[in-house]
Amino acid sequence: MDGVILAGGKSTRVGKDKALLRFGGNLLIELIFLNIKDLFERVVIVANPVNITRLNSLFYNQIKSRKVQVITDILPEKGPLGGIYSGLKASESDKVFVLACDMPFTNQKLIRYIVSQSEGYDVVVPHTYRGFEPLHAVYSKSALKVIEEHLRHNKLKVSSIFGKLKVRFIEECEIRKFDPNLMFLNNLNTKHELKKFAMQKSGFKIPASL
Repeated sequence: MDGVILAGGKSTRVGKDKALLRFGGNLLIELIFLNIKDLFERVVIVANPVNITRLNSLFYNQIKSRKVQVITDILPEKGPLGGIYSGLKASESDKVFVLACDMPFTNQKLIRYIVSQSEGYDVVVPHTYRGFEPLHAVYSKSALKVIEEHLRHNKLKVSSIFGKLKVRFIEECEIRKFDPNLMFLNNLNTKHELKKFAMQKSGFKIPASL
């Protein structure tokens, strides 16, 4: 299975591309890659076109060794669902694990468990008190036809595809066995959340621009 990092968002609430914010010696996109690189055969990064050159340079060695592939959305301006579609199309595997670039608190044991439940399903997605977590989930190429249909009709909410697919929901009681405090849910959508993340990471400095 390949991993897919969605890094093509506009980051409007932060004011700059979150994936390329620096914490200590690493960019956020690097931190997430380092957290998941040992779990997957390859990592596909779906990027904003303006950042392609920088990301290709940043991951040059991994791209050369085919550990990383950096792409842009096949269908621009289609949000996360478009990113999932692009990552699935680019992947050489039948299934991918999709992760948003603003969810740095990855839990390898939880990801392995989610992946282990994917046999026979089009989608495997966590479900917590907060609702579905479609950007921390497994998607199969068998879902492509439904995704294409929704993109064509501009139905861009990711969870809207679930009713037409065979979906395995990972419930909160299962998740807490691996991530008792549900840390994986924490994402960085605002400057406040970015600062909080920086303070939680030992030795990381809050970017001066924040």
